Amino acid sequence: MATIAASSGLADPVRARVGTFLWLSSGMFGVAALTLAASGYVGLGSLQHAGTNFVAGLVAAGLFGLVSLLKFGPSSA
Repeated sequence: MATIAASSGLADPVRARVGTFLWLSSGMFGVAALTLAASGYVGLGSLQHAGTNFVAGLVAAGLFGLVSLLKFGPSSA
């Protein structure tokens, strides 16, 4: 019985770390993708080559919103 209790206690910190990683990485990727798209637009003056970065940024922002609603991020944020 002691091994079952000890092994189940390990899953909670790992799950919390994975949730925090998903929350943080999706937010950082979204900001980076939107920044690349915006800098490409400012530098080149057209959205022709920046469309992929905008789509990736919007998908990452949506994922960030989803994981925030599901409370995967830290409780202090």
